[in-house]
Amino acid sequence: MNRKIIIIILSILFIISSSLSLIGFIHHEKNKNQNNLPPIKEKLTYEYYLEDELQKNIPSNEKDEDGVHLYKYTKYTCNNGITGNFNEDTWEFEVSEEKKGTCKIYFVKSFYDVDITATNGEVDENNERKISRESDGQFKITPTDGYEFNEVNCSNNKKADYNKKTNILTINAITEDVACKIDFDIKAVKMTLKVKNGSGNTEETVNYGESIAVLVQPKDGYEKPTVVCTNNQEAIIKDGTLSIQKLTKDTVCTATYTKIPIIKYKLSIVLPEHATLVSGNTTQQIVAGKDASFSVKPDDNYELEINCGGPRPEMESLDDGTVNYTLLEVNNSLTCTITAKEKLQEANPDE
Repeated sequence: MNRKIIIIILSILFIISSSLSLIGFIHHEKNKNQNNLPPIKEKLTYEYYLEDELQKNIPSNEKDEDGVHLYKYTKYTCNNGITGNFNEDTWEFEVSEEKKGTCKIYFVKSFYDVDITATNGEVDENNERKISRESDGQFKITPTDGYEFNEVNCSNNKKADYNKKTNILTINAITEDVACKIDFDIKAVKMTLKVKNGSGNTEETVNYGESIAVLVQPKDGYEKPTVVCTNNQEAIIKDGTLSIQKLTKDTVCTATYTKIPIIKYKLSIVLPEHATLVSGNTTQQIVAGKDASFSVKPDDNYELEINCGGPRPEMESLDDGTVNYTLLEVNNSLTCTITAKEKLQEANPDE
């Protein structure tokens, strides 16, 4: 009985010992196999940024027709002490040591789009549409006739300067896509009027292309104005108004009235015997258009007749026999011949 128990116990101990030996062998073989495996490679991750925005993939290494990359590598940052360089030929970032970490690779565009629109102006179709990074862009924009530069506004408050003399818009150091709107306003143009021998000096301002009219007046004794304007502006004077139909430039106009020439006509008076000139002269100078007057007194018992070769003068007889003659609005030289006739004596019926 005791022997049977002993055999059972020994059998159990043998089984336990064999199991422990087998477990030890398996563990040893496992460690042996693990030591023969290649080392596990640490994982390095990359993040790609274009204009500081995270991209799903590395930007393309495509080039333009001149062989310039459309995108340009600028810098990298890596953690865990990782360093490296970007190889533009293979378009890859090459690290000095492969280990776990993250590298951020930054790119920018090599060229930027520039979009310009104009109000009351024309953008030259030959302007460049793409500008190299950090380069200055110059663009020709010509205002419509009669308009001038007012203001320019660009996206992201990008500064731009417009030269009124060359009509060139300059945008400095372009580092992003830019959209600019340039505005031109209608010009104000001025006419300065100077009047010689008259009145009407003034300054008037209107919008480009509008008409302008001002009143002018000559001094007494002046007429027939002439007018000359600078900058090829044309003015006319009619019925006391100087006008320009379409003012397109600042101008100075000078209106000059000419002195009315004084025309005089000769008046000759031929007196007979028995008549005396009591006012006026036998020869007179009469201003054209003016009246001429003179007075003649006949001797007693004489009466006067007059012939001026056309217009008959107005006559006024006074109580003493004097006759006042008036020629109205003389417009040519005249000779007035006066004759004195003796009055006929009336017959006495008592004789």
